[in-house]
Amino acid sequence: MLRVLEPPPPGVMVQPVLLDYGDFSEEIGWIGQERGLNNARRILARKGNFELKVHFLEPFDPRDYPGRKAIAAESRRRIEEALVAALGHPLRPFRYAEEAIGYKAPTNQ
Repeated sequence: MLRVLEPPPPGVMVQPVLLDYGDFSEEIGWIGQERGLNNARRILARKGNFELKVHFLEPFDPRDYPGRKAIAAESRRRIEEALVAALGHPLRPFRYAEEAIGYKAPTNQ
């Protein structure tokens, strides 16, 4: 998705957003390399409802961060900083961590 920011169009800003699911964050949040199917199963299998707080963080100019990976890294840094501030303590490992999904080039047969 961030490929449209290579190069950034004039006047476009990036606004990181922190989604806070409160006590249900680990049941709801899609973290790291988790597979979409596994996340959907967790969310759909749970009973009840939950509150979602949306925090719009300060926008930044993507021209200050060359390339989509640098833009994504800066967004993540800002979101993590805001999350630590909201929690009042450092982050810990995610309870539902999975192995990273790696890319393998197709083999020529």
